[in-house]
Amino acid sequence: MLDGCPRTTGQAEALEGIVEPFGLDIVINLQVPTSLVMKRLASRRVCVDCGANYSTAAPPLVNWTCDVCGGEVVQRQDDTEEAIERRLNLYEEETAPLLDWYKARNLLAEINGTGSPDAVTRRVVGAIDTMRRQLKEGMTP
Repeated sequence: MLDGCPRTTGQAEALEGIVEPFGLDIVINLQVPTSLVMKRLASRRVCVDCGANYSTAAPPLVNWTCDVCGGEVVQRQDDTEEAIERRLNLYEEETAPLLDWYKARNLLAEINGTGSPDAVTRRVVGAIDTMRRQLKEGMTP
């Protein structure tokens, strides 16, 4: 499983060459409203020592000190609203075209990425199971 890669059609073409002759089975796009992406990322916090993740809604137990290792928990520089907006604009320019590229290859599964982690996971696993059944039955996904 690859997360955040490829990000451009050039990278997707290179990936096709790397995975030959097996190919890719499925490409999953988690659909999440931009406002929710902004809220999730802007509230994310991380331990500078061990990388444990927190959020403003679920902070460490004591004064932004990591529950795991005692390190300082901070907001990453790329999780400010300005940085997130730049990343989202870059996504629209460079990565969003991959959706049509993979859709044309019958590899794209678009999944609702809102809700609890368990609910999203169930939807992802369901899409993978559907693809496996189709491949097993000799159908094009």
